[in-house]
Amino acid sequence: MVDMVKYGGLMQDIELESEDPKIRNGSKVEEIMTTQVITTTPERDIGKVARILDEKRIKRLPVVDENNKLIGIISRANIVRHLGKQ
Repeated sequence: MVDMVKYGGLMQDIELESEDPKIRNGSKVEEIMTTQVITTTPERDIGKVARILDEKRIKRLPVVDENNKLIGIISRANIVRHLGKQ
């Protein structure tokens, strides 16, 4: 078991404790990243975004503009905080 106090954080611990040479010796993000990305727009209804997050079992959605340029990220936590303020 990794001692979280001894190291810095989960991702650092994975790297330090891993015996997998792909992790220790520089696998690239492109080898493991998601390429079928689900996005949303800033105008989309929050309820619809919450439903997408739930149905797809994801925690965050990239928010893109009309040119598909990333302008932000909406998370489950953002939605919960928003609902808590109402």
